[in-house]
Amino acid sequence: MIKADLVSPIELIQGKNLIYVYQTNYDRIVQPVELSPKELLFPPLIVNNAGWTSGFFQTVYSTQINEKDYASDYGFYKSNEKKFVNEEGQPLGYEPKMWDIYALSSHWNVGKLIHKALQNS
Repeated sequence: MIKADLVSPIELIQGKNLIYVYQTNYDRIVQPVELSPKELLFPPLIVNNAGWTSGFFQTVYSTQINEKDYASDYGFYKSNEKKFVNEEGQPLGYEPKMWDIYALSSHWNVGKLIHKALQNS
């Protein structure tokens, strides 16, 4: 998780989490040496806590996030308004390099995206 307790005008997004999934893989669970936004497996997603409470996600470690840790050119598409926004629903004014739909993703969707990305690599 990169950011928790999102602020959003959309109740479904309010209080949820922004996650990054990286291409880096390890043979065992270890604290990563470095996580770069350049290594994202797919665009950031907004999820609730179900992935953690159901045991599908695991927090490996927690650390202070620096500016360099954030992906700089991502966003979400609000299809009903036909515009790109950040995770808090604020307009970006441009089409970001990485984007997904501005919606709550399930842990099942995260798993599906990981599976698809690993099959293509």
